[in-house]
Amino acid sequence: MAGLLAVTVVGIPLAVVLLSLYVAMLLMSTVMVGYRIGSWLFERINRPQTSRWLRMALGVFIVSLAISIPFAGPFVAIAVLIAGTGALVLEQRDLFKPRAFAA
Repeated sequence: MAGLLAVTVVGIPLAVVLLSLYVAMLLMSTVMVGYRIGSWLFERINRPQTSRWLRMALGVFIVSLAISIPFAGPFVAIAVLIAGTGALVLEQRDLFKPRAFAA
């Protein structure tokens, strides 16, 4: 899509914005999946009170190790991208959902 936009002079700035949003989504989805994996691991070892940063660091480390596996790595990367993007979309949807107030 961004390649088609970049063909025209008017579409070049839009293509740059679209491509940068795509790269940002890739990075954020990896962090989201890494955070959830770290949280899950610390809950499994009965340490739910650990800091968010430690959970994220451990999870992202595990995700990066899994992505670096020679033949399975690209499949892991695609699964992380799909799961993380879906989680980010659901989180944004919940942020903008109107709240019902109790009377």
